[in-house]
Order: sequence, then structure tokens, then C-alpha cells
Amino acid sequence: MMENISAKYRATKRFAEDMIEEYQIRSADGKKTLYRTTDTMVNTIMINDWLLDRNLTFTIKKGDEYYVEGYPLELRTAASDMTIRLGTNSGNATFKRWMERVVIPDLKKGLRHDNGNRRTKAVRDNQFIKDLTLNIYQNTPNYNVVYAYTLPINMSPRSDEEMALFDTYKSEFMKLNNEDFGDYYMPKRSNGEANPIRIIDLFFLY
Repeated sequence: MMENISAKYRATKRFAEDMIEEYQIRSADGKKTLYRTTDTMVNTIMINDWLLDRNLTFTIKKGDEYYVEGYPLELRTAASDMTIRLGTNSGNATFKRWMERVVIPDLKKGLRHDNGNRRTKAVRDNQFIKDLTLNIYQNTPNYNVVYAYTLPINMSPRSDEEMALFDTYKSEFMKLNNEDFGDYYMPKRSNGEANPIRIIDLFFLY
């Protein structure tokens, strides 16, 4: 872990310093913006490498939306079930959209997909799922507006009240350990059996 953090820091520092020298950036604000942008770029590269190395894929169903590579990415509707690979711009964007348009809204309704929707009270009443809220973020490195589901907590709790709420969400999240999203799948297991996506794995990737 520390080696990865150090490698990231060295890469970010080297790229940023090269850009500052190349473009003769002298203002403090300009350097700060460049360091933020470079940090995001290095993060993206490292995350994509990790995803590609593990050949992580997921399935979407006919009628779900997905992106294809291009600039900007092009949004299409799946004519049949599709396998999407993570670690690419289009794959990552498709996964984020799928989580926010399909997975999280359905989990909030207590729906799991298994040869047709079925309701699961344990998922619908889970406090972690119930309290997820779609928020808008504008203070991003590239100043684009970003939407994301988050919890109403401080992720670095300081007070006893914040810590208690943090522990509650952590406990509720772990209750989802044995829950899957039904007939949406990750790559098949080594024995060829189907491998339904666990809900906690979906949130780890999200």
C-alpha cells in the first residue's frame, strides 16, 4: 500500500513539475490547479490499470444504456445483453451510469433482478441503502459537474455522534455481504458456474 502511495506521489510530482516548466506557470493558483488535475490523471491511470489487470467485467441487460469510446463518449441503448469491461473510459462511464440509473434506484425499492424483479425486504430496509442520496459536485479538478450517490456523513468523523453514525453505516453495509444483484453477472467462476455480482462489490467499484 505504501509503495503504491509513494509511486503515485512521485508520478504526480514529476508530471506536474514538467508541465510547470514546459508552460512556464508561475502563479500559485495556476500551480495548484495543475497539481489537482495531474493528481486526478494519475489516479485515473492507476485505477484503470488495476481494473484492466483483473479483467473485471459486468453485464447489462437489453434496454440498458451504455457508452462507446469517442470524444465525447456516445450514449447508446443495448439491443441485447452485453458484457462491459471496466478500466476504459466508456466502461467506467457505463458502470457509473448503470449504478445510478439501475442498481441504486432498484435497491432502494428492494428490487433484485433474478428472472424478473423480486422484492427483498432486507435490502430495502437497509440503512446504508435507504440513506444514499444523489448529490451534485461542482468543485472538481476539471470543474465539470459530477453527480454521485453519497451518505449524509463526514467520512472522517471527529465527534462521537459522527463516529456512531459512521459505525452504523459500516455495520449496515456489512449486512449486505451475502446479498447479490441477481442475474447481473461478473466473469464466470473457474468451474464455469455463474457469478452473480455481490452488492458490496458493486459499491466498492462505484
